[in-house]
Amino acid sequence: MKNKQGITIAALIIAIVGLSIGFAAFANTLTISSSASVNPDPTSMNVVFSSSSSSAQYNSITPTKNLDNVTNFTATDATITGADYRTLNNVSAAFTAPGQSVTYNLYVYNAGSYKAYLNELNMGTKTCSIVENQEHPEQEATESLKNAACEGISITVKIDNVTLTSSGSLNNMELDVESSKPVQIVISYASGSAYVDGPISVTFGNITFNATSAPISSGSQGGNEQSGGQEEPQQTVDSLIPTETELNGIDPEEGAYSFISSEEVLSYNENSGMKYVYIRYGADDRLLWLCDSDTASSFSQYLGSTVEPNKWYNTQEGMPSTLYTGPSPISLSDFASEEILSESYVTRVINSFSNNG
Repeated sequence: MKNKQGITIAALIIAIVGLSIGFAAFANTLTISSSASVNPDPTSMNVVFSSSSSSAQYNSITPTKNLDNVTNFTATDATITGADYRTLNNVSAAFTAPGQSVTYNLYVYNAGSYKAYLNELNMGTKTCSIVENQEHPEQEATESLKNAACEGISITVKIDNVTLTSSGSLNNMELDVESSKPVQIVISYASGSAYVDGPISVTFGNITFNATSAPISSGSQGGNEQSGGQEEPQQTVDSLIPTETELNGIDPEEGAYSFISSEEVLSYNENSGMKYVYIRYGADDRLLWLCDSDTASSFSQYLGSTVEPNKWYNTQEGMPSTLYTGPSPISLSDFASEEILSESYVTRVINSFSNNG
């Protein structure tokens, strides 16, 4: 085959040379200059909030209260607003006691021409403040009770099967053209939380998430990209350090903070230069644990095998420790509300398993 190609090329060159010599006095050069461009209509990418799962509808969203006929326990209808219908306003509740919650159900709908991908969800900052009463300042809430009550008030956003109480990835959730995903927003004042002795205001800031026409690499979500193109693990021990609010009222025992009162199910440990989180679960007391880099070195020596930092490991009696990439072995519904000493922290640990692997 090579010889035939060589002969063909050689013959063609000779023919062209012969042709050029024969018509040298009448040579012309013909040039075709061409280009093409594509300018997509930006409105073709159109992901919106909707009150309907089957089409783009912008009716008010009426919330559901978990308790009826409770005086002064109220919630407002949310509205889908903005020229592009991508803003949800008036998500608001007025609580009177722990154990109350309100739920908003709506949809995110793809009204555009492109398949969309839902990426990072960014939560705002929770801020709790005392409502001033200039005429009767003695009726204002005290700072300590305000802080304690604030601990029990939270917001949860669930999009399809991903539930988040803090900023996190939606894992490039696919949204086909003319399709929808359910969105559920829950504001709750957890049972067993502290009562407050005066009015307080709690705000959560703006909650945003992005929709793109192409998947976003995990290294581009949440600013996790490092030099050299390596990706930082999406769950780390440092990201699971309890906040001062989450530690309120929890006394450490030898540097360990237990967040579920029964049998030390969930604990954060920081002592002797070591830092790790563990979950004890199952009838056979299995143990899942996640440690930082310094602790990983110590554990590697102790176990006689390499331990990677910021990865969940599974330990069973009589068996070697192995990497764990499954779902969280516990959920909030596994425990009575009074057993959960910090719902926000337990939820953060549970959500860390969606990024494990």
